[in-house]
Amino acid sequence: MAFYPSVSKKATWEVELEGGKWVNYNEQVTAKLEDQYNKLAIHMKCSKYTYTAENGETYSIDLIQKKQENVETNKTRKVRRTGPPRAYSGISKGDPNNSVSALSESEQIKLAIEASRKEAGTNKKVYTPLQKVIKRLNSIHHLHHSKKKYAVVLNTGSMNPLHNGHLRMLELGVKELEKHFTVLGGFVSLTHDDHVKFKNDWIPGKNRLVMAQAAVKNHPYIVVDRWEIERNNFSEYFEVANQLQCTLKENFPDIEIKVFYVMGADRHCFAKTCLTHGLGAIVVNRSNKKLSSAVQTERFHLTHNYRSSYFWIENQTLMSSDLSSTTVRNRIRDHESIDDLVPSGVVEYVNNHNITFEQEPNAFGTVCNCKWVFTKKSYGGNSYMKSGNMYSNSSHGKYGYSKPKPKKNVYFLNSFGQN
Repeated sequence: MAFYPSVSKKATWEVELEGGKWVNYNEQVTAKLEDQYNKLAIHMKCSKYTYTAENGETYSIDLIQKKQENVETNKTRKVRRTGPPRAYSGISKGDPNNSVSALSESEQIKLAIEASRKEAGTNKKVYTPLQKVIKRLNSIHHLHHSKKKYAVVLNTGSMNPLHNGHLRMLELGVKELEKHFTVLGGFVSLTHDDHVKFKNDWIPGKNRLVMAQAAVKNHPYIVVDRWEIERNNFSEYFEVANQLQCTLKENFPDIEIKVFYVMGADRHCFAKTCLTHGLGAIVVNRSNKKLSSAVQTERFHLTHNYRSSYFWIENQTLMSSDLSSTTVRNRIRDHESIDDLVPSGVVEYVNNHNITFEQEPNAFGTVCNCKWVFTKKSYGGNSYMKSGNMYSNSSHGKYGYSKPKPKKNVYFLNSFGQN
C-alpha cells in the first residue's frame, strides 16, 4: 500500500451535536472556514475564526484544535473537515489499472511532493520536507490496523554547528516514544540569525543550514525544517512546534500525528508551555547533576497530569557532558579533529571551506561579536583534519588557509588558532 498527496477540491466542514450526530455548516460559513484553513496552510499561521449563527449566538472556531466554542456560554463542540482534500490516497500495487502502481518508491515520493505543491499553489515554498515521513508511512503495512497513535519529534536550537549530541537526543526521544506511539520522523529546526547573532561567536544561518542538511542527509528519519531559519525574524520554540503541527494536519488530515518537543533538563521550563499548547514534551537529562527541588516538583506534577504526553529520559549513553557546539568551534579554531563530535557531512563542509572571522558590534554596540565567514576553496588541494592537525596537499600553507592581506574588521587564524 502506497500513500501520496492528491490534488483536491473544496472540503466541507461539520460540527458535532449532542448524541454524536454530525451536521454540515451552512454554505457561507463553510466557505469562510475553508478560506481561513487554506490561509493557515499557506502562511503557516495558527488562527481562529469567529462567526454569528442564524440564532444570534456567536461562535469561535479553533482550526488547529478542531473545536467550536460558544463565546457566551463557553460550551465547546468538535468540528471536522470532511471530503477532499485527502493528504494521501491508498494505491494498491496489485491493481493493473493503476498507473501509479508501476512507479518506484522514489518516483512515488517525487509525485507526492509535486502534488502537495499543486494543492497549496505553485507559489508556495515548501519549508518542511515530508519525504521521509511518507516513506515511513509506506513501510507500515498494518497502517489501518495499528492501535498505536502517530508522533514525530522536534528539536530546535542554534545548532552552531549541529553535532552528534543534537541527533542523539532525537534518537533517544524516538526510542522512548516507540513504546507508546508509531514514530514517523524527526525534525531539526535551526534558530533564526536574529537570535544567534547575540552570541559572541556565531555562524551565519545559511552555513548552519547547509551543515545541518549535510549531517542528516543519510539519516533514516531525521530531516531539517527550514521554516524558522528562513523567516524574517525570530520565532519562539512553541511557535515552531505549532507550525509543524499545522503542516502535518494539513498534509495528513486523516491521521492524528502529535509533535513531541525534545529538550535538555536545563530547558525543563519549556515542558509545561509545550504541554499547555497541546504538544508533547520529552526531557533528556544530559548530565548526572542532582536536580533542583523546583525541577523535581514540576517533574512529578507533569508526570502525574500528562501521562501520555510527558516523558523523562535519564542520560545513559547520550554523550559526554562537555560535548557542545562551543567545543566543536574551539577545535576548528585549533585545527583539531572534530570527527568524533559531528556527523561526517559537517566535517566535509568544514574541510571544503576557508574560514575567516569578522568582528561586528553586538546589539548593545559595545562588545564585538565574532562572525564566522565560510568561503568555498577554489584550489584543487584537499585539506582535512586528522589527529588534532590540519593537513593540506595544496600550496596554500600547512593548514590550508589562504593568507590575503587582512581587510578592515576582518581577522584570520594564524598557525596557533589565535589572533
